[in-house]
Amino acid sequence: MRRLSIGLALAALTLAPLAATTVAATPAYASLGSGACSSNDGSSGADECLYYAANETGACFADPIKDAYGSWNFAACTSNPSGDHDPNTGAGFPVKDDAHSAQNWSHVNTCHIWSNANFTGPHDDNLPFTAFNLNHSLNLNKSQSWG
Repeated sequence: MRRLSIGLALAALTLAPLAATTVAATPAYASLGSGACSSNDGSSGADECLYYAANETGACFADPIKDAYGSWNFAACTSNPSGDHDPNTGAGFPVKDDAHSAQNWSHVNTCHIWSNANFTGPHDDNLPFTAFNLNHSLNLNKSQSWG
């Protein structure tokens, strides 16, 4: 019985670092966006809607505020402007550095899509209630601001 106790104790000591390593290596998951773009998003105003694919197609991410994209993922798009695409394409992928097109749902504010997380560097300006394929921030989109 004593040999069994010593053997179990040694096994526990041997496996303990492995268990700690496994827990530490678990990835953190980003939050899923709503997938619903709106021109009236409560008190925040209208959304800037980023799309996973060109020409406002694929999964989308709606954001009415000044934001960095690092913790968000695309969601299946429920507001489908073109009506002829798969709204699930790209769902679950990170918004950061993966957007190809955008649509500004505001009637009055321009949205700036920046290539750096701190609202600096090359950027695309999305005029009120327009849509376009990203140019300066294509696959480099990291943040947005309004103004």
